Amino acid sequence: MGKTKSIFYMIRNALAHGSFSVVETDTGLVYYFQSDKDGDVKGQLRLKERTLWEWIRLVQSPVGELRRKGRKVRSSV
Repeated sequence: MGKTKSIFYMIRNALAHGSFSVVETDTGLVYYFQSDKDGDVKGQLRLKERTLWEWIRLVQSPVGELRRKGRKVRSSV
């Protein structure tokens, strides 16, 4: 599994199993995700809210729109 897919898979598992939390800090909200299997922690992720919103925007953007803005797009993600 690629890195991008692994990150989304971990976020999905954390949400599905209630292994996440949201903490308010001086710089804004921070989301904590944890994925585990059979009691072993497989991954942990900490994201600022603005990073999470940027990822959502990127995932929802059509590929052509990202190319017009000069961003490199890989089709095998």
